[in-house]
Amino acid sequence: MIILTIECEEAVGETFNCRPGRETSINEFAKMVLSTGNNLEVERSDGRLGDIRRSCADMKKAGKVLGFKPKISLEEGLKELFNGKASSK
Repeated sequence: MIILTIECEEAVGETFNCRPGRETSINEFAKMVLSTGNNLEVERSDGRLGDIRRSCADMKKAGKVLGFKPKISLEEGLKELFNGKASSK
């Protein structure tokens, strides 16, 4: 998606979400990262003033402007990233 954004004149000055329209909590994301087999530890803390409590990104704009469609899931992408197999699919 980054390369598509760099190469697209219509993308200049625009912002694009990189996550499909499914809400993922920080806890769920941490579990996904830990499931990749790495040896990271989760550190928990209280929320901070101004933290966003809930968010659900939508990639429709990336699809419309850039023609981008994800080919792998977040979970699969994290596994590739943490296992050194990240690709430019």
